[in-house]
Amino acid sequence: MKTMTQSKENYLRILLELSEGKSEIYSTDIACALGFTRASVSRMVKILGESGYLTKDEYGKISLTEKGFDIAISMSRRRNLIKGFLEEVLGVEPSTAEKEACKIEHSIGEETEIKLNRLIENFHNTG
Repeated sequence: MKTMTQSKENYLRILLELSEGKSEIYSTDIACALGFTRASVSRMVKILGESGYLTKDEYGKISLTEKGFDIAISMSRRRNLIKGFLEEVLGVEPSTAEKEACKIEHSIGEETEIKLNRLIENFHNTG
């Protein structure tokens, strides 16, 4: 895989979220979580598998590889950080914060993430 797109990051993050509640994950679980067709999910699972981000066994069970897990954790951490900032610091409604955090998480870099985290920590320490 040449680039990690927003769509690919979302798949990995959803896999991480699903793995926290289930011992086995299949394409149908991902399709349901994302609201996509099974055919679309199958194509992306194949791409992510060929790129070393996940594995799929002969029974269809899907698992994140270490490489995929690392990206999923990073995206989840960023999403939670941004969502927390929007809700706690700016007072944005939770449903709006969730939608907007999903969009923003793909756009910020490590430096911004670190500084945003510091800002939130300072907000909590002074508030």
